[in-house]
Amino acid sequence: MLARTSLRRGIGSLLSWVERLSEWMAYFGAASIMIMMFAVSADLFSRKLANSPIAGILEFTVLLLVIIGFLGLATTAVHGRHVRIDILLSLVGPRTRAIMEIFSLIITLSVGVLLAVYTGERAIISVQTGEFDMGLLRFPVWPSRLAVFGGIALFDIYMFLHLVARLLAPFRFEAEESAAHPDD
Repeated sequence: MLARTSLRRGIGSLLSWVERLSEWMAYFGAASIMIMMFAVSADLFSRKLANSPIAGILEFTVLLLVIIGFLGLATTAVHGRHVRIDILLSLVGPRTRAIMEIFSLIITLSVGVLLAVYTGERAIISVQTGEFDMGLLRFPVWPSRLAVFGGIALFDIYMFLHLVARLLAPFRFEAEESAAHPDD
């Protein structure tokens, strides 16, 4: 029992660390939104006032959009803001709900690990080859690829820790469950 309590505390500390890191990634993503907003505004004013668009803004904003989308992924999970359909969960008791949530975490983590492996390989290749976007101006693609991998990897770490914490949490609902759903 003492080992389980220590493990729970350790998982809690790791979850706290992941939550703080995900917040910093979200702040970086928010700063990227501001940069993108100023770049697009500057391009718009340049087009309208001087009839001269700023070269490379489209490519720059596309790369920033990728960074923005994936840096907030872990924070979305930490705050429980991801898309989920609760129709089935609302129809079952607490114990069945807990089992369904664990199953869902396993599926999510499995897909996330596959995505992390693929995006990690692509990020490594991109860094090694010095991949650039082909457009009016050449922008490096590797920062965006690293952001995609980093966002997915932190999401996976959070999901893994959340799964372990959920598995270590005792099923406290057995008495309530048996009274509410005797056939379960």
